[in-house]
Amino acid sequence: LRQAQRGTDRRAAAHRLGRLPDVVAGIGLRDRFLLDDDLLDLVELVELLGAAYQDDRDCVCLPTAHPQNLTGGFGASAETEIRGEADVWLAIDCADVTNVTGGYAKARGGGFGPGAAGSEGKVIDLSLNDFTLQHWSNMGGAPSPFDVQLLADPLYGLNQLVDEVKRRAEDEAPWRQRAEERAKALAGRHQALRGRQQDVLKARWDERPIPVARMIHEVYEAVKDKPWLSAMRNYRCWYEGIWQYDGAGRHLGNSGGGGVGYGPGGAVGIALAARGDGRFPLAIIGDGDFTMGPAALWTAAHYKIPLMIVLHNNTSFGNDEEHQIKLARERARPTENAWIGQRMAGPAVDYAAVARSYGAWGEGPVEDPDDLAGVLRRAVAEVGAGAVALVDVRTQLN
Repeated sequence: LRQAQRGTDRRAAAHRLGRLPDVVAGIGLRDRFLLDDDLLDLVELVELLGAAYQDDRDCVCLPTAHPQNLTGGFGASAETEIRGEADVWLAIDCADVTNVTGGYAKARGGGFGPGAAGSEGKVIDLSLNDFTLQHWSNMGGAPSPFDVQLLADPLYGLNQLVDEVKRRAEDEAPWRQRAEERAKALAGRHQALRGRQQDVLKARWDERPIPVARMIHEVYEAVKDKPWLSAMRNYRCWYEGIWQYDGAGRHLGNSGGGGVGYGPGGAVGIALAARGDGRFPLAIIGDGDFTMGPAALWTAAHYKIPLMIVLHNNTSFGNDEEHQIKLARERARPTENAWIGQRMAGPAVDYAAVARSYGAWGEGPVEDPDDLAGVLRRAVAEVGAGAVALVDVRTQLN
């Protein structure tokens, strides 16, 4: 489906003078940016608009180092203020626009959203969301918020928007100057955000159990010179700005839902696809996720599908334990009981032995952060030789 050109022009014109536009790209673009020209269209749109940019959940579409990329994680490494400041939001192929606009967080009395910083935010939804019922957010409840709907194939719509915004940038010098000034200011915020994210890494560098940020850093250092493909990465505890993505097509993401157990089978499937391309597939998955389906390693070993799995092992069904802690605080209950029914310790699971029993190479648990680089180098060598490798990293509950 292609958006009618006249309709796109009119809608783009209606919102071209936003004081601070924010572009959020979602899962569809992540999966379809296989050609450099497609990625360049997104980069060009963001730069022409002088817009802030943020990836949707567990998506990577814009290079980490792009000066207008303000994708943040959480805590000290987060950047949600920009969404409250924006007066125009452009959501491109985002499956759940309510989440993108902070609707769930606002319903619980916090978060961000259009108008959160006093502006009258407008939401533009460029997607085919009205034609799908595969996500729960499209099946019930209130409709996702938007002021303007561009019902079009996202790549076609993106191409058309770039053409229209480019024409207006050429015809209206004052508008283009304002966009350039915004881009310059956003570059400063980008540098500050990336600096905060590196500070989080440095501040917790030597802690034990191993901090998640340190694990991410060490894994990236181990594979950065390989043609790596990030299969999955535990996005609920992912520290942005440490792993340097050069754009889309390098990260495939998770199941799209909240289920546990997708990791092992999903990683093997992605590795099978990557084998034909000569890519180096790796997956960072949790111990709870891995526990649900470790036999997938046998499939990979049997069919000689190279794959590297880094086990983010906090000895817990961590998402649930964190939720129990949150509820205990809200209900004035003892947080020290939050581990009950969630923690997998006493006895500890020997995941390296589990991996070896299925025919894979396995090492761990790695408990000293200074040992991690050496273990990862050995795992990379094993995968390079065609093996399946698992590294069990004893991490903090995030």
